[in-house]
Amino acid sequence: VARNLGKTLRAFRPTIQELQ
Repeated sequence: VARNLGKTLRAFRPTIQELQ
């Protein structure tokens, strides 16, 4: 689960930057 969370966070990182 921890590995999946890290992958999701990395994929969300660019999305959050675009949202800002």
